[in-house]
Amino acid sequence: MVAQRADASHQESAAVCPVEPLQVERLPDMNVPRSGHAVLWLNGELTVFGGHTNGFVPTPTAEYFSDGQWHLMQMVYTHDEGLALPLSSGKVLLAGGHSEPLGIGQTFTVEFYDPATHHFDGFGCLDTKRTLMSAVETDSGRVLISGNWYHDDAIEVFDGKSNFLPLKPTSQQRVNPLMLRTAPDDVIVFGSDNTRGQLFDTIVADRLKDSPVHLPIFDSWHLIRLDWPHEQKNYEIADYTYLLPVYNDSGTVGIVQMRGSTFSLLPTTAPIPTTDGRDTIVYGVPLVDRQRQLYYLVGTNQKDRFYVLSLDYSRRPAPIVLRRSDARQPHLGTLIPVLSPDGDIIITGGIADDNFHPYATVYRLVMGQDVPIVASASVVSTPTVIIIIVVVLIVLAYIIYIWRQRRRTAAGHELFADREKAELLPPSDGQESELLQRLRQLMEQEQLYLNSELTIADLADRLGLHRNQLSDCINRQTGATFSQLVANYRVEHAKQLLRQQPDMKVSVVGSESGFANEKSFFRTFKAATGMTPSEWRAQQGG
Repeated sequence: MVAQRADASHQESAAVCPVEPLQVERLPDMNVPRSGHAVLWLNGELTVFGGHTNGFVPTPTAEYFSDGQWHLMQMVYTHDEGLALPLSSGKVLLAGGHSEPLGIGQTFTVEFYDPATHHFDGFGCLDTKRTLMSAVETDSGRVLISGNWYHDDAIEVFDGKSNFLPLKPTSQQRVNPLMLRTAPDDVIVFGSDNTRGQLFDTIVADRLKDSPVHLPIFDSWHLIRLDWPHEQKNYEIADYTYLLPVYNDSGTVGIVQMRGSTFSLLPTTAPIPTTDGRDTIVYGVPLVDRQRQLYYLVGTNQKDRFYVLSLDYSRRPAPIVLRRSDARQPHLGTLIPVLSPDGDIIITGGIADDNFHPYATVYRLVMGQDVPIVASASVVSTPTVIIIIVVVLIVLAYIIYIWRQRRRTAAGHELFADREKAELLPPSDGQESELLQRLRQLMEQEQLYLNSELTIADLADRLGLHRNQLSDCINRQTGATFSQLVANYRVEHAKQLLRQQPDMKVSVVGSESGFANEKSFFRTFKAATGMTPSEWRAQQGG
């Protein structure tokens, strides 16, 4: 990562990036302190691979988080600052890394990880021994690999089965290059740093199907360099469209948009903050939440605070907000983040002062699904104020007109209101009992609770009722809310699966029982039984 400092011209701008609080939660520590590891979210499980541990020694371990705890696994090889690429087959390709402690050397080692079985399988070897490399899978299933550290670089190809073959030399020797698809089976490869970490004066990109090309935008901007491999998904906001974090020689941070082979600087509503008081904000890995159309830059002051720059890439200029943790956090430094299925950011391990003492700490940065990105405040001109006043007066005049019209037709409205009120009168006890029986019959016969998006309005429509009538009936007859009633059905279904399917993963049991995510399943099941799903299954098995 690169420390960025703001220049005076941007600090004098009238537009200022809003700053909001960032909620941080401490999760259970990993079993092994580690840095230089890879982090992926696989099959509903947060999973970390390799890296180095205490003493700057590569660790041959991996671990995944499930049922509120970390589960340790043994890999075939060590992969310290190696590659971890999820494949379309469902498996993960693990390759390369340092061959010795202290971040020295490179390796040829390759293995598969199957998240469905938590099994590692060593096979084959790279064409070139590598560490700090990048890779991307094309639509044909081939995997292109490039990048290295203190060793020769070239582009090689993995056929998706067992063979790694040389493909073509690179025009520049790069560390952790960006490898981004520009078509189903075409890739562009470029980076700011050579294999010894020195900046290129001019960036030349290699292309799979065309000759190398000079990228002039990077004559004045540098890519923010990372100390671990890039992942295409961390930059991709749409097919073949990417956002790349950059900085210039004066320390200004910007975002470059790449669409196909076209590069341009993305306009934002305010300059990206690079300082917090006397502290420099150090930005690192970008993350893309395509569901919410948000782009995150995760950072720290390398002391005790987290920062997340949120950018709404659906709008131009793109609104930005800086979120800042108020509570001081221990063990901050190099950040290796990943985006959770819930839209939060998870930080695992890393280092603060040196590679000899990595951390096992895990944090969740709560991004908040209901927090909108808002445009930054700016100076409002006098003509704008006049226009706003005129619009407000027009709206007020329209409201008064509507109010008068409604008074003229008050009798008609009162009649309609009386009719609606009559339709919503609560049924008698006998009718409610019969209604509840119909509801239970519908739920049990059609298993509607297995739909994770089921709402009380859906059920009310099926029963020919207003949602308020159904809600009141459930509450009076059972003493529970609609959500609690549905949760009880889902928990009972989960119990049945846990008993009858002992080999089914707990996360799959939750999704098969109608829970929206594993966190919701774990919390609801434990509240109902006093045990986690795994504990309950173990008790049933004797």
